[in-house]
Amino acid sequence: MKNSLKNALILAGLHAGLGSAPVMAHITAPDLGTYDGAGSMTKSGIGIGGNYGWADGTDKDWGDAHHLNSFRFTLLSEADVTLTFQSQAFIVESTDDGDFWAVDGFRPGFSLFEGLPHGNVKTGGLLDHDQSVGSVFIRDRDSGNPDPVSNPGGTTEGSFRAANDWSITNESWVWNTATNTWDHDFADGSTYPETHFNYIGHAYDGTLDYGTGVIAGGDEVEDGMVSKTFHLTAGDYTGLYGGADYLAQDPDNPDSGTLYGVSFSISVASAVPEPETYAMLLAGLGLIGAMARRRKGTVSNSSGIR
Repeated sequence: MKNSLKNALILAGLHAGLGSAPVMAHITAPDLGTYDGAGSMTKSGIGIGGNYGWADGTDKDWGDAHHLNSFRFTLLSEADVTLTFQSQAFIVESTDDGDFWAVDGFRPGFSLFEGLPHGNVKTGGLLDHDQSVGSVFIRDRDSGNPDPVSNPGGTTEGSFRAANDWSITNESWVWNTATNTWDHDFADGSTYPETHFNYIGHAYDGTLDYGTGVIAGGDEVEDGMVSKTFHLTAGDYTGLYGGADYLAQDPDNPDSGTLYGVSFSISVASAVPEPETYAMLLAGLGLIGAMARRRKGTVSNSSGIR
């Protein structure tokens, strides 16, 4: 949607107390762990502002990652990974004036990508965000903005794309007037090039159609929950999740700045059979072979063959 609408939404969120709510600003991507074989983790009591952040990344002017939450995990071997998100009401804070709630009614949508953002032990650097000068340059480059000088970032709202590869970076980029290029190297030898997210897949709660046709990936049952299993190779992965109600960003919507609650879980199942499984398989094949040989001998004797 247009930037004027987004500004109105930000103001609406601040008026509703969203400014102090526990929602993410930059891509912090908390670590869900490193898995080599089976494992799982569940996180609950997470607040997220608005019910539209993921859906907004499905349209032609992209979305702002500030309206989504993120996570990351690492696989040391091939695995089947199931990600599940569910709406969840919880008390954020209790005061003498009453309880402040993160409310139910969240419609989750999420996208999974290969790659890691800046700002963690593997990549280092400052956190990535849509409005850094480097990110605006990348947005203009990748969207084909015809006038990036006088209207930087003008054709996009942010960097996030729900069903495509995309790139983003942090505040480390500086314009070099001598070479007319962006510098992102430091005197100590460190370098922070753009973060590139390779799209793996997505899923969302219910059905989404804001006039351009039904967006693929919905579970067609609007019940505040969505789950999907991915077959993944070893590597580093990042996910972003937010609301799947595109029309919820309308500034006339009284809930456009509401704080919603959500829980999510990751379940990892090894895609490579354990040694015990191989042993059972070989034992079974041996038993089948023995039975076949015994049956052949019985048939031969009954036929009078010596």
